[in-house]
Amino acid sequence: MIYLGSHAAGSGQGIAVAALRGGVLRLESIAGCPAHPAYRAVAPDAHALYAVHELDQGLVSAFAIGDSGDLRLLGTQPSGGAQPCHLSVHPSGRYVLSAHWGSGSIVVHPVERGGVLGPATEVVENPKPHDHMVVTDPAGRWVLAVHLGAGTVSSYQLDLGSGRLRLRSEVALHRGAGPRHLAFDPQGTRVYVVNELDSTVTACGYDPASGRVEPRETVRTVPEDVAVESYPSAVRVSRDGRFVYVGNRGHDSIGVLSTEHGLRLLATYPAGGRFPRDLAFDQDGRLLWVANEQADVVVGLAVDPSAPAPRPHAARATTASGRPGPPEAVRSELGDVWPVEHPGLLRPGGPTCRQGHRQPALPVAHDRVIEERRASEEASRHPDIPAVLARRAAGAQRQGGEARVALGAQVRGALWSAARLLRRAHEFVAQLDGFATQHQQRRGVEQVQLGLRHAGGGRASRRAGHPRRPCALTAGERAGERAEVRGDRASGQPGDHGQGSSSPAAPLLFTHHASSSRSGRWP
Repeated sequence: MIYLGSHAAGSGQGIAVAALRGGVLRLESIAGCPAHPAYRAVAPDAHALYAVHELDQGLVSAFAIGDSGDLRLLGTQPSGGAQPCHLSVHPSGRYVLSAHWGSGSIVVHPVERGGVLGPATEVVENPKPHDHMVVTDPAGRWVLAVHLGAGTVSSYQLDLGSGRLRLRSEVALHRGAGPRHLAFDPQGTRVYVVNELDSTVTACGYDPASGRVEPRETVRTVPEDVAVESYPSAVRVSRDGRFVYVGNRGHDSIGVLSTEHGLRLLATYPAGGRFPRDLAFDQDGRLLWVANEQADVVVGLAVDPSAPAPRPHAARATTASGRPGPPEAVRSELGDVWPVEHPGLLRPGGPTCRQGHRQPALPVAHDRVIEERRASEEASRHPDIPAVLARRAAGAQRQGGEARVALGAQVRGALWSAARLLRRAHEFVAQLDGFATQHQQRRGVEQVQLGLRHAGGGRASRRAGHPRRPCALTAGERAGERAEVRGDRASGQPGDHGQGSSSPAAPLLFTHHASSSRSGRWP
C-alpha cells in the first residue's frame, strides 16, 4: 500500500490510500483527519500509521491499518511545537519522534496500547527554528536530528524507560548548507545529508558506537551549469549502497549519485512532475516512487542498478523482451484520475545529462502563508538565510524576467528601426521636393526666356527692364530674330509685350513632364 498525504492549502483533507494493482496505481480510499498531514510513518509491526499536521498549533495523529490497508483514525495529540514537518517511529515501536519547522523543537510521544499516542514525554527546545528531520539509526541506539536553521546534525540517546532524550554529539555542516534530510547506507556506517540551501549532498562517516557524524565530502545534486535554482528535498540510498537518489525541487529532477570511488553526480532524470517533495522505495527496492507536490502526480521510476543504461519504462511491468508499454492514467472508483507515469528507467551509470532537465516550472513556496512566515523568521534569526532567500526570489523571477527583458529589447529594436526608416523617408521626400523646386525654377526661367525671344515686343521689353537672354545665339539666329520682329511691326500684330496691345498677356505654364523613369506632375 501507498499512503499519500497533502501539504499545500486547499489540496483536500485526509490521507489517500493507493495500491499498485496490475502495474497501475489505483486510489482505494481516503482517511479523514485534520488538515495538512504533511508526513507519515508506519509502525514496525505495520499495524499503525502516524502523521504530523503542519499547523501553527501542531498535531500528531495515529491510525489503525486494517487488513486491506485502509486507515481508521485512532486519535490526535498536540505535537508540542509549531509546524511539525517530519516524524519517525522508533524501531522498538514504543515511541514516535517528531521534528518541528516552526519552533525548531524535537518531541517524543509514547505509543500506548492499540497504537494510540499518549502525551509528550520530551520536548527538546532549540533557540533557532527549522528542525527538519528526526530519525533513529539502523542499530536503534541513537536518534539523529537534522536542523536546517542551526546547520547541524545532532545525536541523542533515547531512554526507552522514560522516553527522554539526551544529547551526545553535534556537528555543524559547512556554512550556508541548510541540512534538510539524511539517509543511512545499508551497513549503517555512512550518512548522506542533503542540503536544501546550496543544493548539495554531504557524505559523512558514522560511528554506530558513539553516534558521531563526521562530514567528509560534498557534491552538488544538479550539474554546475544548470541555471535553474534547485532546492533538494528527500534523499534515499539504494539497497546495495552504491547509489544515492535526491529529489531536486525547482529543477524538477531526480539526481543520481554514485558512492563508489567517492561521491559523485552521475546524472539527473526528469521527476515526471513539478516540485518532487518526497521519495520512497517499494519493498523490493526496484521501484522508486516520486511525489510531485505542485503537479499532484505520483510517478513510479524503475531502478535497476545491474543495467547502467537508462531506458523508458511504462506503468505496467516490463515484459520479458524488455520493451515498455504506454504510460496510463487510470480513473479510480472514486472518480479521481491518478496518472502513473514511468518517464525513465533509472539505471545509474548511464549517459549523464549535464545540461539538466530545465522545466518551465518556477521554484515557488510549498504553502504561501507558511512560506511567508518562514521567510520572515529566517531573515531575522539565521545569518545565512537572507542571502539564500534573495537568491530564491531572483531564481523565481529569472525566467519571467529574462523573457520580459528579451521581449522589451526586441520591441525597442523594432521601434528604433522603424523610426530610423521614417527619418530616412522624410529626408528622401525633402530631397525630392528640393529637386522639384529647382527643376521648376529652371523650367520657369526657360519659359520666360522663350517668351521674351518670341514676343513681338522683344526689344521694347528689353528696354522696359527685362533681362537679356543668357544663352548665346548664332549670327543667323540673331538675324532671324530681328527679321521676325520687323515683320511683326510691319504687320501691326501686337506681341506679348508690345506697346498698344489690347489682348491680355498669355499665361506661362510651368509644367514638368516626367522622364521615362517617373510619371506624374509636380505641383
